[in-house]
Amino acid sequence: MKKLKIYFCALGIIGLILIIIGIEIKDVQIKYNYKIQKDSSYEVLLKKNEFYTSKTLAADGCYASKSIDKFLMNLKYGFCGSGSTNIQYSYDVTANLVGTVNSNEQNSEIWNRNFILVQEKNFKMANLKGFAINEPVNIDYQYFNNLARAYEKEYDILINATLKINLNIKIKMNEFEKDIEDRVEIYIPLTDTVTEVNQNYQKNIDENITKKANISVKKIIFIAIGSLFIISSIVVIIVINNKENKEPKELYRKK
Repeated sequence: MKKLKIYFCALGIIGLILIIIGIEIKDVQIKYNYKIQKDSSYEVLLKKNEFYTSKTLAADGCYASKSIDKFLMNLKYGFCGSGSTNIQYSYDVTANLVGTVNSNEQNSEIWNRNFILVQEKNFKMANLKGFAINEPVNIDYQYFNNLARAYEKEYDILINATLKINLNIKIKMNEFEKDIEDRVEIYIPLTDTVTEVNQNYQKNIDENITKKANISVKKIIFIAIGSLFIISSIVVIIVINNKENKEPKELYRKK
């Protein structure tokens, strides 16, 4: 009996060692690469005039502010991953009118007003590598410029006004450890003289994220076998102890 107890005690110790080894085994980490491409194109729609032969002007120019009626914009965003996954994403388009003044040789914000140009849109995609957004937006330049000039007149103050157009994107992939929030941002100065469109974003992004850890098969095997050894050892030792406790009584009864 003693040898048997020693054997199962050793088996329990081996089981404990196996569990410790299993705990030390690291879970599997999988890298996921994704690439993002951003772009924005536009045309300038002019007010009726006798100076231009075309109703629109091409992008990347400098324009007389009072000649502009609207900016006809196309905001683009493309997401492509290294493998297929389940993707939830949403986006909206907002305008942010910011007014600043020069104070102590610094630009201080004095006015900020938000506008929703495109309501939030939600999408769910299963087992795909990516998606693309191509959202047309008409920016009523004269409305925003007139609003900035009305603010100056109302409060008798000169401001530097800028219209910030944002395509806001949120991406959620349940298999990964972080969500992605991104934007395509355009700056348009609001002035009485000339204006131009400025892009404030990185056109190409190439990054890696870590997939949520998968439990290693080896980890499960080591912990399972170790637990089995310990439970078996405890059960057998309890049975042996019960038998040893009963033996004197049985011998007495025989005598």
